[in-house]
Amino acid sequence: VTGVQTCALPICLAETSLYLRVTRVPMRKPAVINMKGGVGKTTTAIHVAAGIAARGKRVLLLDADPQGNVGHTLRLRPTNTFEQFMMGDVAFEAAAMRNVREGLDVVASTPAGFGLERRLAGETQRETILARRMRNEVSAQGYDLVVVDTSPAMGLLTYNALLFAEELLVPVGMDLMAVIGARQTMAGVKQVRELWPERKLDLLAVLPT
Repeated sequence: VTGVQTCALPICLAETSLYLRVTRVPMRKPAVINMKGGVGKTTTAIHVAAGIAARGKRVLLLDADPQGNVGHTLRLRPTNTFEQFMMGDVAFEAAAMRNVREGLDVVASTPAGFGLERRLAGETQRETILARRMRNEVSAQGYDLVVVDTSPAMGLLTYNALLFAEELLVPVGMDLMAVIGARQTMAGVKQVRELWPERKLDLLAVLPT
């Protein structure tokens, strides 16, 4: 996966839109989200992240989906994972895999993280753990873009992704169930906006896949 040359047209358009925004502002933080599985969330996240990195920007890809498909796709074997970072077991420096593609760093997940939501349930302000863990890291590392891949459920990990991100990319398959999933997703986003009105969360694009 290298980006522009291999991505589908809607993903390339989203990548170009983000690239133009990145060139005008210090940093963007989009989350790729849809409560329906199999609509291309991970494909979108990887192509957008790798494509913008290939254009000379510093990019971080966070895999907040315990299925770990980012790592599978990029053929990564993480020593430390997103789950360990979220639990505070390792620092960002230990969790981040550097330059998996030129300019692209990744914090990968594994299926061992399926119990993460249960482990985080008793934490204080558990919906904002990712935002707090990343608060100082993003600026310190000098990233132009941080892309978050999410799981197909509006659970605690997805809430964390939404409360860290500032923009949304919503891939949608061209079938009825995928459209229903997109509607459910936007209903969940509306709830987040109502509960945390101070959080910026703009819809960047809906991508037909």
